[in-house]
Amino acid sequence: MTTDSEPPEGASAEGSPGALPPAPGPGPAVEPRSRAEWKATRVRAAETGGAGTGGRRDSPRNARRRLGVTTVASTLVLAVAIVVIVVLADRAGDDPDIADPSAAASASASAAASASAAADAAGGGGGGSSASSPVAATVTTTGIEAPTPPPTPPPTTTTVAPLRLDAITVGFVNQHESEVGSFPEISEAFAAAAEYVNDELDGVRGVPVELQFCLTDGTPDSSRRCGELMVAVEARVVLLGVDFGSPALYPVLAEADIPVVGGIPRLLQDYGAEEARFFVGGSLTQLPALAAYARGELEADTVAVVTADALASDTLARILVIDPLERAGVSVVDVSPAEARADLAPGGRAAGVDAVIVLAEPDSCAALAAAGRSKPVLMSGACEGVDATSGGRRFYASEAVVTAGTEAGDAFAEAMRGRDRGGLAAVAFSALVDVADLLSRSYDSRGRPLDVLEVLDDRAERARFLGGSYRCDQRLALAPSVCGSSVAIVEIGVDTPPVWIDGTALLSDD
Repeated sequence: MTTDSEPPEGASAEGSPGALPPAPGPGPAVEPRSRAEWKATRVRAAETGGAGTGGRRDSPRNARRRLGVTTVASTLVLAVAIVVIVVLADRAGDDPDIADPSAAASASASAAASASAAADAAGGGGGGSSASSPVAATVTTTGIEAPTPPPTPPPTTTTVAPLRLDAITVGFVNQHESEVGSFPEISEAFAAAAEYVNDELDGVRGVPVELQFCLTDGTPDSSRRCGELMVAVEARVVLLGVDFGSPALYPVLAEADIPVVGGIPRLLQDYGAEEARFFVGGSLTQLPALAAYARGELEADTVAVVTADALASDTLARILVIDPLERAGVSVVDVSPAEARADLAPGGRAAGVDAVIVLAEPDSCAALAAAGRSKPVLMSGACEGVDATSGGRRFYASEAVVTAGTEAGDAFAEAMRGRDRGGLAAVAFSALVDVADLLSRSYDSRGRPLDVLEVLDDRAERARFLGGSYRCDQRLALAPSVCGSSVAIVEIGVDTPPVWIDGTALLSDD
C-alpha cells in the first residue's frame, strides 16, 4: 500500500469534483410490459373487434358465419382454377393453336388470382385470413408445385432513446489521513475504473461518468459533510470505500433518496443499512469462506484459529469462524498471536492441527503464516499480496481476482499501471465497473431514470467484473445490505485458478 495519501488528480479532501468516467453494461434496459398492461391491451382489442370491423365488437356467431362462407367460396373457386390449369396444360402439349406453353402459365396465374380475389370478397374484409397469412402457389408449364410459405417478416426491434445527459454523477466517499486508517489505494482504483469505463466502455449508454470524490478522516462530522456534498451535486448513487464514520453518512443520503451502491462494508451500520447494496460481503463472507474451505477442500478435522485483526475481533472470529467449524464437526484450537509460534511448534498445544486460519493485519500476516510451518495456512483478505510463501501451502481470501490473460484482468492491470494495486484496489475497481453496468440498466427505453434499488432487486444473478457474482433479491438475513457472498480462495505461488466458495455456506444454521 502506498504511503502517499494525496487524493487522485481532480479530487480533494473537500470533495472537489473530478471529471471521470462511467461504464456501459451488457445493453440498454428495455421496459417490460406488466401483466396489467398486457391484460388492458387484450381487453381493448376485444372491445374494438380488431381491424376491419369498424370498431364494432364482432359476435362469435357472425365470425363463424363469415368463416363458413369464406371456406366454401374459396374451395369452389380453387377447384375450378385447378381444372382450368390442368386442361390448359394438356392443350399446350397437343393443340398446335397454343404454340407457346407460357400461355397456359398466364392463364393459370389468372385463375389463381381470381381464386384469391374471390376468397377476399367472400371474406367480406372482416380481418380476412388470406391477407394476414397468404399462401402463394407457384405455377409452372407442367402444373402446380407445392405451396410456398410467405416470406418471414423482419424481427421487431425496440428503439432505445439516448440518454439526454451531459454526465452521470457518481459519488465516492473514502477515508484518508486518519489515525484509524488510510486507504488511498481505493481512491486510486476508483479513479482508474472511471477512466476505464469512459474510455473503453463508452460510459453509461454513451454518457460519461463524473466521479465526485469526498475524503473523510474517519470522524462522523467529516462523513456527514460528505453526505451533504453528495446531495448538493445530485449524485445518482454513492460508492463507499472504507469510512469509519459512515453511520453519519447514511441518514443524510437517505433523506435525499440517494442509495449507497457498491464499495466495501466494514462496520455493523454498513451491513444493516436499508438504503445500501454491496456486491461483496467483506469480513462477513470472507471469514466463513475460510472455514468452509478448510472443512470442505482441505478436509481438516482440527483447525487452529489465530486472531490478530482489530476488525475481526475475538467476537467476530467466534461467530464467523469458530462456531461454524464446530457445527461442522471440526475441533478448533483458539491460538493467541503472541503464542502462535510456540503453540504451533512441534510439541505445542496446536501442533497436531490439520490447518491454520489467520485473521491478521497486513503487517503481521507473514510472521503468523510462518508460525504455521509446514501446515496449510488460510489468511483473510487483508493478507493479500503479502509474501507468506515460506513453509507449507498458503491461501488467502479475495472477492476480486486479477487473472492475467483474461479481458478483465488485463484491463485492470493496464488501467492501474503506475498506481497502487495492493490492498482493496481490485475490489474497488470491480465495484465501480459493476455500478456502471447497473446504471446502464437504470434508465428505461425512453431514457427516464428508474429506481436503482428496484432495478437491483430484479431476481437476476449478475457476474462481478473481477469474479464472483451477486443477486440482490436474495440478501443475507443478518446483513440486508449485502448482495454477494461468493469468495475466492487463492493459493499463493501456484498457477491454478481460485476456488470460489459461498461465504455463507457454514452460516446457514445461524
